[in-house]
Amino acid sequence: MNTQQYISKAKEIILKHDLQKYVDVLIDYWEENPTTLGHGFEHVLKAAVECYLFAAENGYASPEELFVAGLYHDVFRPAEGKDASEDHHEESAEVIKTLFTENNLSTEIKDKLINYLMTQDEWRGKSDTIENEFDLYLFLGERATHTSLMADAYAWASNQFAIQHGGKPIYDSHLRTAYGLVRYQVPVWKIFMNYLHLKGIERGIEAYIGMYNNATNMYFQDKTAEHFDEYLQGQADKVRSLEQEYLAEFIDDPSRIEQLMSLMK
Repeated sequence: MNTQQYISKAKEIILKHDLQKYVDVLIDYWEENPTTLGHGFEHVLKAAVECYLFAAENGYASPEELFVAGLYHDVFRPAEGKDASEDHHEESAEVIKTLFTENNLSTEIKDKLINYLMTQDEWRGKSDTIENEFDLYLFLGERATHTSLMADAYAWASNQFAIQHGGKPIYDSHLRTAYGLVRYQVPVWKIFMNYLHLKGIERGIEAYIGMYNNATNMYFQDKTAEHFDEYLQGQADKVRSLEQEYLAEFIDDPSRIEQLMSLMK
């Protein structure tokens, strides 16, 4: 789906299931506790849609739960150059517990989300038997939103983190980016292969092939990484533009959007 299709589908789901309060609470939280580039509103809204569709396509009784889960799965998501393996599950679980409790949001979804965040590594890739549909559809739906733009934004944000802490940029070439993708993708591919029978799985597979292909193609075009910094900045600028476009569909006040964008790490 393109940008307008994602936005239109999100609005349709939000209206159908009365979910606007979940969007508002998340945006309010990020105004005080900004997220990182590539893991902002554009990403989580797309993830919410994909998780919803994945659940609906495979017969989950309450797909709206997965929409909310997609919105909040990255409520706390640092980018520190660890090839997306930063430990953020416990902190995210605490934030979700607080936000859902203080704003009288669904206790059932809160408990399922916290369980997913705190136990997900225990089930990944061990079986093709679906023991927890919520966890599986959240995991696979969210993966379908991963793109080379998102990966490059993560690399950009990680480099900024390193520089701000007195270090050197971690991602300094397309080859380093490709290496990071391989490390991150290996355990995910195991899950893809276990659940090939599920409807919608091809969207995740295509997303991951696309990310890797882009990184390797860019390497062959710029093996010495002479233009890598310029490329990465350009990708970051594209993500910022997309983020603003998504936010503008849900926030009427331009100053609020400007504030959110200025805080994004």
